[in-house]
Amino acid sequence: MASSLCLTPIRKPFRYVRQRRCAGATAAFACCMRRPAMGASSSEDLGAALQLREAGRYAEAERALEACVAARPQDLEAWAALAHVRLLQNQIGTAGEALAQALRVDAAAAPALRTAARLALAAGDVQAAIGHARKACAAPDVHPEDRLVLAMALARADLLDEAVALADEVLAEPPPRAEAHVVRMQALSRQGRMAEAVADGEAAMRLKPHLPLWGSIGALQLALGRHVEAAVVLRRAVELNPRDLQALVNLGEAERRSGRLVEAGEALGRATELDPASSVAWGNLGAVLQQQGRIEAARGAYDRALALDPGAAAVMVNLGRLLADLGRYGEAEQSCRRAIERRPDLAVGHYVLAGVLRATGRMAEAESAYGRALALQPGFDEAELGLAEALAEQLKTEEARARLESVLQRRPSLEVFLQARLTLSVVAPSKDAILAERARFAAGLEEALHWPGEVVDGARLVASDWFYLAYHGLDDRPLMSALDRMFTAKAPGLAFEARGLAAPAPLTGRRIRVGFVSQFLCNHTIGRVYRGLIAALDRSRFEIIIAHLPKTQADPQRAAIDALADRVIDLPPALVEQRRLLAETALDLLFFTDVGMAPASYLLARSRLAPVQAVGWGHPDTTGLKTLDYFVSFDGAEPAGAEAFYEERLVRLPRLACFYDPPARPARLDRQTLGLPAQGALYGCLQSLFKIHPDFDAVLAEIAARDPTGWIVFAEGPQPAWSQALRRRWETSAPGLGARTVFLPRAPIERYLATLAEMDILLDPPHFGSGTTFFDAMMWGAPVLTWPGGFSRGRIVAALYEQMGAGRELVVQRLDDYAARAVALAADKPQLSALRRELETAAERNLFRDARAVRAFEAFLLAAVDAAADGRQLASGWRPAASFAVG
Repeated sequence: MASSLCLTPIRKPFRYVRQRRCAGATAAFACCMRRPAMGASSSEDLGAALQLREAGRYAEAERALEACVAARPQDLEAWAALAHVRLLQNQIGTAGEALAQALRVDAAAAPALRTAARLALAAGDVQAAIGHARKACAAPDVHPEDRLVLAMALARADLLDEAVALADEVLAEPPPRAEAHVVRMQALSRQGRMAEAVADGEAAMRLKPHLPLWGSIGALQLALGRHVEAAVVLRRAVELNPRDLQALVNLGEAERRSGRLVEAGEALGRATELDPASSVAWGNLGAVLQQQGRIEAARGAYDRALALDPGAAAVMVNLGRLLADLGRYGEAEQSCRRAIERRPDLAVGHYVLAGVLRATGRMAEAESAYGRALALQPGFDEAELGLAEALAEQLKTEEARARLESVLQRRPSLEVFLQARLTLSVVAPSKDAILAERARFAAGLEEALHWPGEVVDGARLVASDWFYLAYHGLDDRPLMSALDRMFTAKAPGLAFEARGLAAPAPLTGRRIRVGFVSQFLCNHTIGRVYRGLIAALDRSRFEIIIAHLPKTQADPQRAAIDALADRVIDLPPALVEQRRLLAETALDLLFFTDVGMAPASYLLARSRLAPVQAVGWGHPDTTGLKTLDYFVSFDGAEPAGAEAFYEERLVRLPRLACFYDPPARPARLDRQTLGLPAQGALYGCLQSLFKIHPDFDAVLAEIAARDPTGWIVFAEGPQPAWSQALRRRWETSAPGLGARTVFLPRAPIERYLATLAEMDILLDPPHFGSGTTFFDAMMWGAPVLTWPGGFSRGRIVAALYEQMGAGRELVVQRLDDYAARAVALAADKPQLSALRRELETAAERNLFRDARAVRAFEAFLLAAVDAAADGRQLASGWRPAASFAVG
């Protein structure tokens, strides 16, 4: 064994080197040189080499240290330093050779043990590293470097508290050591103390700007949600090392979350070029492409990622999100469940699955999945917001609001504030509750105007339930116009106007290009009532474009509607791409069949994409939008002065714009088969339960009292909570009513049509009455009793009776007369039979397949486009000049 060297004389100059006290180091080295040569290190060359190492000039330091050991083979410090600098360059083998030489000089000396610990760490032998470092730290005159190496090893062993404590001891001794901050950064980040970790990383970089820490700091900023700051840091990391794959991947994610999708795509594209086998890079690129609306490219990137790593749970979740955006919920659920099988602890997997379950009406399951996401990741705000929405759908309104307020406390954002203030009950608890909720709604919109910042996620806000305002029986224009003003002020990014609209293409010698846009041109009420109208339009005069919003279901009805069009556009999820595609189509008139029934339609309708934009009666309430020129209604349904209820210009067609070709009548089914009571008159109200206004409760109770053997028949809602809420309301507003009601389970359309046929009287609910239900009832001539309210949405049945020239005895002028008329009609079987025959005949003559309604609608299209070509608009209350009355 080599003789032990006396190291004490040379420690002082090295300490000065580390403290960057150059004058002191020079004097100390000079002192050492005056000592006997045996066992002493040459000061100048070794000191210079260490300074090169501290400056990050590792190759130069290595050459200098090789010269040192060549001149002095017994120089322990030089061999140890050479091993260290080689480790810093990832030269594990040659570092081991240098360490072996140091150990030959003195295996028990601290520099050798310290370097042995570093080499063990590099080789992945953490326990050996801890052993060597603890021995080095056992020396009486322990050096801070020894404690630092031990802290590194402890951090690698997940002994994080001890690692942080040792790093703090090192930092307590001057000068501050960058490596101690690095140890703290690594340990604190693994403890979830991200903000502190960032501070230590930045401190390390101030001390040693050459350290390769920008990528790690950027990753921490990304984890903290500081997306803009993360992108800045990660760009620096990539500039310094363009081949840093992880930095490129993280940069792409930071840019994506900052909304810089082009830059995100560029970074991730470079990452996939650098490593085509990186599943993470392909998966993240897919997410960017998805947000850009490049659905096929996104699907290709996800498929590539999963081919590289079939167990990539995060990619499966993103694929599930993409499929859900396309309305392919079955496939989306499968993808999410596969991800959860792989990674049961992946909170985002449960969150996306919950969204799919919610979209398919499985609210209790969605609530459970959101809860699981929150259990796995407490403080997961998006999951708590989703849970609030699921609770609201199940009529747990107060619990939903409490969840929203909880998120608002943690994340004071305008979106969350508005979501909390704009939440409405699906089934109104009472008239007083309606007034209170509307007042809260109005106050929330006013307060929002004074909030700092802007709305970032308009889609989440539009998914809020102001849809239910239309069922309150009140004038919605003030609230919907206030909503528009709020979005105009706080979400300016939603405004858009296509180029060239001021000078539309001449109409001479070509057909008028009309676009119909909706999420529901499929097997849905909208698809059923608009399919015939689209089919009957004069193709010599009109070119028809169908634009399906995302999540439109693929079914035979959609295929049949698509077959009627000159062109079909499947709009992607990204709003910017939707606007681009429609603007490029150069429509003369864009017709929204409905606005307010889906978030996407409201967001899109805020843009100006055609010279003329109109909305139909699919959701018969004003949108409050100034970007929609016309609301196309019909005269019989609109009371005098109804123009005041619309932000749009009201179009009063003489007939309802509908060409309804009824389906083939299904076979009749008896009461037992349909689950109906065997005896007693049947009063059917097979409507969505949110239409059952509190004003109707007393009427229903009076019917039950006047006909104690009769039954009032409802259809269950999509959630059991809906009928439960009605029953609870009736306990106060109409005691005893629940005992005379039947709630039928939701059923296929054939069974629903057969149920209509068995009703003695169908009850049209006040304030928001029947639409397609009336057309379906007229297939059988089933009488529908109605009271025309103050708004068109409650007057359609009465207006259609007028159009048919029949059923006048089924219209009551006072709500107080409703129950008595219903019971009297149900008791008069001969009159009911006569009414059925009369209504069935009148429907065939003046309701179904109504060509005059089509011609009236065409007259509007022509007049509106002609007016726009002249730089003007039709007056509110416009009616076509030609007569389309009953012939």
